[in-house]
Amino acid sequence: KFELNVTRLYSIIIYSSLLQSVVLTILAKPIVGILYGADYLSATGALCIVAWYTSFSYIGGIRNIWILVEEKQKYILPINALGAFSNIVLNSIMIPIIGINGAALASLITQIFTNVVTGYIIKPLRKNNALIFKALNPRMLLSLIHKK
Repeated sequence: KFELNVTRLYSIIIYSSLLQSVVLTILAKPIVGILYGADYLSATGALCIVAWYTSFSYIGGIRNIWILVEEKQKYILPINALGAFSNIVLNSIMIPIIGINGAALASLITQIFTNVVTGYIIKPLRKNNALIFKALNPRMLLSLIHKK
């Protein structure tokens, strides 16, 4: 039952954050223009990239709950260390090349790496990745909507 509920939570978070990311990407230019003015419209690209970062960040939050319940806390430090290291390396490479968009892209890649890829690198976390991919099935979300 716990795994089913975690999968349902993943489904809700994944689909709602994807919707949020799409809306923010579409409305990025007007949002930046209204909040900060025309001088800052060049930040629109970074906002569009960072909008997708949040989906993977939310997945990491749920994964951390799963890690605590499954008593696998010893993997939190290696996950965070790999994430910090990858972010430093990616920022040092990407910022000189593409500036603020490089920083945003480095953060997005780091979130994907930290919250999805490390689940395959660290063998005891693979079970959690299976729950993430089960949650991608739209039927999981639809079953919650049509639940009686």
